[in-house]
Amino acid sequence: MVDCATFLDLYSEFRDGFLPPDMSRDFEAHLDVCASCARYDQVVAKGTRLVADLPELEPSADFLPRLQNRISDLERETRAPGQTASGTSASAVLSIAAALALAAWLPVLRTGSGPYRLPAVTAGAPDRDLPALFMAGPLLRHTALLHRDLSPAALADRDQHLLFRYYPVGEPIPASVAFQVAGR
Repeated sequence: MVDCATFLDLYSEFRDGFLPPDMSRDFEAHLDVCASCARYDQVVAKGTRLVADLPELEPSADFLPRLQNRISDLERETRAPGQTASGTSASAVLSIAAALALAAWLPVLRTGSGPYRLPAVTAGAPDRDLPALFMAGPLLRHTALLHRDLSPAALADRDQHLLFRYYPVGEPIPASVAFQVAGR
């Protein structure tokens, strides 16, 4: 048996004849026992007959030309003066096209002496000292302690000295520092 909620949910399918035959019979049986759903069915049926009995509407003969004129008027109102339909002027498009063509042909139009020969690359051993940026002397000085015991136990000893010390540019290096420039 069909309840009222199911009847209202599937009423359009019932009215249009899209329900399976056994379910349509259940809907018709529900209409016989439920006054509220029967009244709903009568109101919808009466409204459907009223709409079906209305004469067919036909637009006037000048409807289509008036509609097209109105649409073109609206399009003209939305466009700013001096703009084309795309929003860019033809001269801007041509300018961009010319610039792209010039950029594409520029390598071909250039006259040159062909491939360039670069000087040979040479490499040498690096200096032991890193040069200072704004003053004479290195920023990092290699320490004479470099060849000392570097075992983990020795490195854990707090009395060990740093292997390198940083001196900011412009700060004088104290003479009492234990670090020495290698080879000096």
